Amino acid sequence: MGIFKDILRTEEELEQLAGKPGDLVNNKVIGNLDHHCRHFIS
Repeated sequence: MGIFKDILRTEEELEQLAGKPGDLVNNKVIGNLDHHCRHFIS
């Protein structure tokens, strides 16, 4: 048995616990790595 009682296994479980992300969060989502992301990673 693990040390954690409750483990979130799905996105739906996370949404039940924390709610859906708002527009501020959703506006940060990008579909690819832009120049800034690649520079930060390198």
